[in-house]
Amino acid sequence: MFDLLIDTLRVLLLCIALQSERLHKVLEYVSTVHDICAVLGMDFFSIVTEVHPSLNDAVGVHSKSISNGTLAKLAKTVSALKEDKKQRLHKVCI
Repeated sequence: MFDLLIDTLRVLLLCIALQSERLHKVLEYVSTVHDICAVLGMDFFSIVTEVHPSLNDAVGVHSKSISNGTLAKLAKTVSALKEDKKQRLHKVCI
């Protein structure tokens, strides 16, 4: 009985650790989006809301989506913003 409880607690702890890692990655992506938007003069809130409404702190949602879909959209958004930044810098240097 005690072993079953220990095993259950280990599984729960592992789930919490995985969720924590995913949330950290989401927040890292959101921070990157914020930084690039600030440099490019883009509307950060509209961009993150387009990815997922829960990422916009202004709407009053306290939990963040950490789904595979949200992570994939954030990665794609960061990539697109970095490319936009790169193209703008290239235009300035020419």
